[in-house]
Amino acid sequence: MAQVEYAIGQLRDKEIIISRKLGAGGFDHTNWYAFTEYGMKIMKWGDEHEGYC
Repeated sequence: MAQVEYAIGQLRDKEIIISRKLGAGGFDHTNWYAFTEYGMKIMKWGDEHEGYC
């Protein structure tokens, strides 16, 4: 679990993805994730900085 949280944190810090809490209730910890425009560019064309992620 820690590895997934670390990976998501890295993607957020590098502005490749955005995330938001979906649930409104106190017990609902559902999150959603989406690629930013920059993230979609990297997926389509690659990143010129090898090892960026």
